[in-house]
Amino acid sequence: MQKIFVTISAVLLHLAIGSVYAWSILVNPVVRLTGWSIMSMITVFGVTIFCLGITASLLGNKVKNAHPGKMCALVFILYLSGMTLSSAAIHYKMLFLLVLGYGFLLGIGTGIGYLLPIPILMTWYSRFKGIASGMVITGFGLSSLMAAYGYHYCTIFVGIDKAPLIVGGSLSLLIIPSIFFLRPNGIKEEPSTSEQIDTNNNPFGNKNFRQLWILFFINISVGISVISCLAPMTRELFQLSTFETAALVGLAGLVNGCARFIWSFISDFIGRPITVAVLIAFELVAVLSLIYFQEYSVYQFCILMIIACYGGMFALMPSYIADLFGTAKVKQVFGLILSAWGIAGLIAPTTLRFLYERFGSYSHFFYGMLILCCINFFVMIALTERNINKA
Repeated sequence: MQKIFVTISAVLLHLAIGSVYAWSILVNPVVRLTGWSIMSMITVFGVTIFCLGITASLLGNKVKNAHPGKMCALVFILYLSGMTLSSAAIHYKMLFLLVLGYGFLLGIGTGIGYLLPIPILMTWYSRFKGIASGMVITGFGLSSLMAAYGYHYCTIFVGIDKAPLIVGGSLSLLIIPSIFFLRPNGIKEEPSTSEQIDTNNNPFGNKNFRQLWILFFINISVGISVISCLAPMTRELFQLSTFETAALVGLAGLVNGCARFIWSFISDFIGRPITVAVLIAFELVAVLSLIYFQEYSVYQFCILMIIACYGGMFALMPSYIADLFGTAKVKQVFGLILSAWGIAGLIAPTTLRFLYERFGSYSHFFYGMLILCCINFFVMIALTERNINKA
């Protein structure tokens, strides 16, 4: 029974904090209300992801023995405070307050909440590490589905300035069970002897770690750029209504969530190296198709495939790390890997917007995505050849 409570509380925690991915729904309404530039809105989201990734990176080595309940309580406070400040910032048109609330507080809270439950759940599902991490991270992806529709209807009925408070206040309730039930099972697993890594000094000295970091960084750069401007980009390219773009963002959240579980489930049977190789190949094909086909149906399919590969990499990474370095090292190594998330989240969306404002279209960014995916393809080949028999 305790295992069930731990699993549910872990999934609910991610189901709450993953709402940060619905940000693009807020972009156009907030710009219309406040007069802020779209570039400033993209920057706010970049700060959120940067704080998220860097917090999770620091968390891996700093809170090894922290009490999960206390950390989840901190997540609750930071998440609710961030959403509340975001509503106040929009209402009073104070951009710095939005950066503080949605950027720093929400980003830090999400970073803590993202990393905590994954290694804990692996202690309960030691034989199926991929499924364990996939279950938790699926909740993170699905959260934007609920938040996207919540923001949309709040905008219609109560005003965009109240949307973060209402949506955030509702979703914050999902964090509460983790405060009481999220606990490891007490079985201490020894780290794998097949790979040694120095998580305190120079983890980049390990070739597997270095290539995993690059794969993660590029995959996130492509996916987070699409997520950050999905609604305004789609409206501009295909002149869709607000509801239609909200529906696509919601569908992207559904795909993001479900794909995480599907990829992780597959990886437990065919191995992480092969699964990652297939994922990178799919992403490359999707970006190529996005460039050469202009129909909305193709665009929609390719965007959803990119989102599926983006979410899938998040689901595969913890279990891949466990295969290479041992379950006992997951929190430290995955935390360090998540620094790629923070850096990519700050750089990639801002670069996308810069290219758009410089050239007046998204085509240059699509070609940039293609170059990144080609680099990732060759990194993936090297990583897969070395670890084909390890997972």
